[in-house]
Amino acid sequence: MATINTTINYYLDAARGGGDTVFRPGTVYDKLRKHDIQAVEVRDIRGQESQYDLDTCGFQLVQHRSIENDFVEEETIKGDVYAETAELLKTVTGATKVLPFSHIIRRQAYSEALKEAKSKQSLDDIVRSISVAMFAHVDQSYDGAYQVLRDNVSPASDADRLSKCRFGIINVWRPIRIPVPREPLGVCDARSVPDEDLVEVFAKLPEKGTGTFENVSKGNGFGLWNVKYNPSHKWYYASGMRPEEVLMIKCFDSKKDGRARRSPHGAFRLDGQDERAPARESIEVRCLVFWEDQGSE
Repeated sequence: MATINTTINYYLDAARGGGDTVFRPGTVYDKLRKHDIQAVEVRDIRGQESQYDLDTCGFQLVQHRSIENDFVEEETIKGDVYAETAELLKTVTGATKVLPFSHIIRRQAYSEALKEAKSKQSLDDIVRSISVAMFAHVDQSYDGAYQVLRDNVSPASDADRLSKCRFGIINVWRPIRIPVPREPLGVCDARSVPDEDLVEVFAKLPEKGTGTFENVSKGNGFGLWNVKYNPSHKWYYASGMRPEEVLMIKCFDSKKDGRARRSPHGAFRLDGQDERAPARESIEVRCLVFWEDQGSE
């Protein structure tokens, strides 16, 4: 199995100048906050894709060609793309109900976002460049997942009913137009990450109409996991991912029977990456996934 020697940005504790448990996604502060930068090996799963699945390690590479190529029209994304993503997840996971609730499209390089952030005056200014997320994280904490369920399912009686069956949150991530040229997405085997390595932080959302990123909650914010470094973590990626492939990433699973409940993930730099290469373009569709024939835990 080929490996890449690189670094991952981890959660920085308070003793070393970090320790923040609240931040505003998409702001100058978000882009410039300090991380614990650790050297890691990232293994390429090419040729061994079948060994990695959602319930075993928290991620899975699947062949799937979208009906959309450029992902420009919001109406098409929230209509046809959401619908095809829901059907794909049902097929792969056996879920009885899938509700895509948000998406984000990234078209700028990480360096562009950093440059813009450094040009701003206030830490709360919005950074318009939507680039890769260059730090280890899980999009929702365990409590945050229930918040997302409550915020995106109505009426409240339906949310209450669905919270009593097994449910999860799965991101469906794919490149746009061309194979990934730089800053690929790394995923961490859930089995190598104990809960003790997860730090819950609260993402405060911007006032309505002021942000350029897709909110994952309709409330004031949501809980997510940042990740503390542990040398036991096992990182993977799929080299040269193409638009006709998707990487499914489990962010939450209510089941506590030993299956993977969450997979930390984040972008990383390729060894010898050419900064002149085109920016990585990608879309991820975030989905609530329900198994109504199974108990919650």
